[in-house]
Amino acid sequence: MNVSIVVVGFALGCTMHFKQIFVGGASGILLGVIVTLIGGLVTIGADKLTGGSGVAGAAISSKVGAAIATPAALSAVDASYKAIKATATAQITAAVVVTAILTPILTAWIAKRNKKKLATVSQVND
Repeated sequence: MNVSIVVVGFALGCTMHFKQIFVGGASGILLGVIVTLIGGLVTIGADKLTGGSGVAGAAISSKVGAAIATPAALSAVDASYKAIKATATAQITAAVVVTAILTPILTAWIAKRNKKKLATVSQVND
């Protein structure tokens, strides 16, 4: 299972490029920002609720590349989605690229924030 995830992820990643942000337009960029912020809040909160520091939650707050295939899958099941398949695919692809950029930034910010909190607690305890 783990090997197949790596292979599929690598294959999807090889076909993505920065230009796809512009193809998806403002709505795709906004979707990526929303996924990072809202998804980040949820996953960071879940990580903290389960005893983590929030860093792992931030690290998984991105839009996964496999979601690019969702519009095609939906239009194969229900023909009424065929009209929006191309637009939805472009928006999701842009969101995947945007979250691939924003997720490491969010993760680094959470890690730095945790480090500062830990340093403050250490100083207070000393």
